[in-house]
Amino acid sequence: VGAAIVGGMVGALRSGEINNCHNINTTVTGESRNIGGIAGQANGSIIDCSNSGNVNGTDNTSISIGGIIGAFQGQVKGCINTGTVTAAEGGYVGGIVGADACDAVNEIESKTVLCINRGIVSGVAEVGGIIGNACGTVSRCYNEGTVLGSGENIGGICGLVRLLYRAKIQNTFNTGKLVATISFEENIGGIVGSESTSIYNGFESAIISNNYNVGKIEIQGTAENVGGAIGYVDTEKTGITASNNHYLEGVVTESDTTRTYETSETETYMKSSDFVTDLNTGLETAAWEKTSGYPKLIGM
Repeated sequence: VGAAIVGGMVGALRSGEINNCHNINTTVTGESRNIGGIAGQANGSIIDCSNSGNVNGTDNTSISIGGIIGAFQGQVKGCINTGTVTAAEGGYVGGIVGADACDAVNEIESKTVLCINRGIVSGVAEVGGIIGNACGTVSRCYNEGTVLGSGENIGGICGLVRLLYRAKIQNTFNTGKLVATISFEENIGGIVGSESTSIYNGFESAIISNNYNVGKIEIQGTAENVGGAIGYVDTEKTGITASNNHYLEGVVTESDTTRTYETSETETYMKSSDFVTDLNTGLETAAWEKTSGYPKLIGM
C-alpha cells in the first residue's frame, strides 16, 4: 500500500532486470500513479514474471496501473497476469502494463512481448487487456480477461496507441469480453480502441496488423466508433498502417462494415487453415499456427 510508484515486488526499477518473480495473491494498492503487481515503474526489463494479486488504483487521479507493471521503458517479456486490475476513476490501465514510454530522439523503443492476461481489467479511459496506453511494440500477446471501461479508448489488447514513435500492435488476439459501462463512450475495439493524434518531431508512426478478436463487445448505452477489431484509426494520417485485422461476425452490432482496416469473418473461416495463412501474410517469420479451434501464436 502506498501513494505512488507501488509494486508487489519493488516500487521502482532504475535499471537492470527483474526475472522469474511471482506475486502470489498479494493485493497491491496505490493512490495515484505507477502501480503494478510486480513493479510500479521500471527502466529495464521484466522477464518471466507473474501476478495473481489484485492491483488497485484508488484515487480519481490514478494513472498507469498494470497487472505486472504500472509504467516502464524497456522490455516486458513472458509475463502472465491473473489478478484483477482496477483504477477506480483513472486511466492508462492494462492487464500487463498500464503505459509504456518511448524516446524518439534517442530511438529507444519499449516492447511488450509474449505476455498473457487472464484477469479482469477495469478503468475509465485508455483501458486494455494487455496495455492501456502504448507507443512501443506489443507483439505475440493475448488477452482472455474481461475489459471494462467507462470512458474513451477501450481495447481488448490496447486502449490507445500513441503516435510518439514507432508504435506497433501486431500478432495479438483477444477472446475476452469488452464492456462499455456508461451511457456514452467512444473508440471501443476488440484489439485497439484508438490511436492518438500526437505528432512528435516527425517520428510518429503506427502499425496495427495481423490481429484478431473473438471477444464479445457489449455497449451498455450509446457509443461512437465501435469496431470488432479497431474502434477508430485515421488511415489518412501519414505513417499509420492498419491492415489484416479480423473479428468474429456477431461480436459487435455497432461496427461499420465499410471500414478498410478491419474485416468481419465467419467462425468457420476463422478456424480454417486459410485464416492462419491470412494472419501470417506479410510476416518475415510465421507467428500463427492452426489448432482445432481458433489460431494460436506459435510457442505460446
